[in-house]
Amino acid sequence: MIAGIIILSVFLTAFVAMVIISQEYDVYQNTLHKVEQKEIDRYSENLMGAYPGIINGTEIQVDPARCGGVTCNNYTILLNNLGIGTQIARIYINSSQAPGCVGLCVLDPAAPPSGYGLPYRFRASDGYVNAGESFHNVVVWLPSDIRLTKTCGASSTGCHTVKIVTIRGSIFLFLYPFPILGAGIGGGEGGTGIYIGPLVITFQKNLVTYTNSIISSPPLPIGGTNGYWVIPSGALVLYVKIQTDAKAKNDVYLTAQSVFEIMRFDSPGSVNYFYVIAPISLTLCDDFHNKDPTIICDTTYGYNSNGNNGNPAQIAPYRACQDDSFNPPKQVPPQQYNTQTCNNPPYNDGPRYLIPQPSPAQRQLKQRGNPVIVAFAVNKPSGTNPQKIQGGNPPSGWNTLSVTSFLGLSFVYDDGAGAYIYGVTLPFIAMCVNSAGNTCSV
Repeated sequence: MIAGIIILSVFLTAFVAMVIISQEYDVYQNTLHKVEQKEIDRYSENLMGAYPGIINGTEIQVDPARCGGVTCNNYTILLNNLGIGTQIARIYINSSQAPGCVGLCVLDPAAPPSGYGLPYRFRASDGYVNAGESFHNVVVWLPSDIRLTKTCGASSTGCHTVKIVTIRGSIFLFLYPFPILGAGIGGGEGGTGIYIGPLVITFQKNLVTYTNSIISSPPLPIGGTNGYWVIPSGALVLYVKIQTDAKAKNDVYLTAQSVFEIMRFDSPGSVNYFYVIAPISLTLCDDFHNKDPTIICDTTYGYNSNGNNGNPAQIAPYRACQDDSFNPPKQVPPQQYNTQTCNNPPYNDGPRYLIPQPSPAQRQLKQRGNPVIVAFAVNKPSGTNPQKIQGGNPPSGWNTLSVTSFLGLSFVYDDGAGAYIYGVTLPFIAMCVNSAGNTCSV
C-alpha cells in the first residue's frame, strides 16, 4: 500500500511537471509568434517623403500665446505610405547651415489645445499614417529663430535631412528641398548625379529603358532625337541604372518595397506603381553590356541564369526574404539581409539586388562602385502581375500625355554603425507616353 502511494505520488508529480512545462511552452510559442509578427510589421512599413517634402503651414509664424510662450514657425511635412499603417514616434531634422536645424532638431508628438502648438513638437493626431495614404500632413512647430529655408548658401537642394522614426523602430528619410539636380558634388561622366545616402543615380541617356511583350531588347537610349524619353503604354518592365557613391562604406541591398512611380502631369492623383522584380538574367545583362560597357554582369550583383528575361508576361518575383515554414513567416533582420542568406535554405527567396561598394582600386581613385540594372514591373511588392500604363487617348488613356516619375528605394545599408533599413522617395524624370513625333500634348 505504501509503495502504491509512493508510485502514485511520483506519477502525480511527473504529471504536474509535464502540465506546467507544457503551459510554459505554449506561452513561449505565443510570445514568439507575437514577436515574429511585430518583425513582419516592421519590415512592412514604407514611409516616403511626398514632393515638395515640406510646406509652410497656414500660419508661418505663430505668436507666443499660441505656441508655449515663444514665437514659433509652423510647417507641414508631406508623406506617402506604401506600406502598412504606421505610427510616427519621433522626427529628426538636421540642416547643413543656419537658420535651419544645425546640430539637429528633435520633434516629439504633442496634443496641444485646438489651434495651438508647442516648439519642437509635431501634432500628435498627425502621427498615424494609414496604409496607402498619399500626401499625409504632419504639422510641426519650431522656434522662430529656426527656419527651414529652400536654399543653403549656393545650394538649392538637400538643405535639410528629415528622418521619420516609427514606433516599430524603422527609420525613413528624405531631403528637403528634394535633390532634383546637383545634390552633391561630381556628377561624373554623362550628367549630374542624385545622391541618396550611399547611392547615386547619374542623369545620362542610358539611365532608363524598358522592355515589353514586343520589344525584348532594351533600347539605349529610349526616345527620339529631340530630347524626350518616350515609353509605350501597356505592360512594361522598366530598368534604372544605380550605383554606390565613392564614399559608400558597404554594399547596399534593395528590398522588395522599392518602387518606380509614374504619374500624370495633368492629374497628380493618377499614379501607376511599378514594384521591383527579381534581378535580370545573365543573357539580358549581356545585352545591356553590349550597349553600355559600364554594366558589369557579375552574379554577385544578383544577375542569374533564372532571372527576368524582359518579358512582362513571365515575371520572376523579388520576394521578401523570409522563412515561410514559420506561421507567420519569419523575416530576416537587416544584419543578415544578403544574397547568401536569402538565396539558400530555409529562405530560398532568390538572390538580392546588391549595389556594390567601390572596389579598393575605385576607392583609391575616388570613383563610384559599378552600376547595377534594377528592374521594376509589378503592381505590388513581391508580386507577379505586371503593371500597365493605360492605353488609348485622354482622359482615360495616357497616350500623347506627359508623365513624371518618382523613384522610391527601400534598402539595407550599414554605414559602420550597424545595418538598418532606409527608405527614400525622389522626384525622377519626365517622359512622354506613345507620343507621335516625340512631343507631348501637356
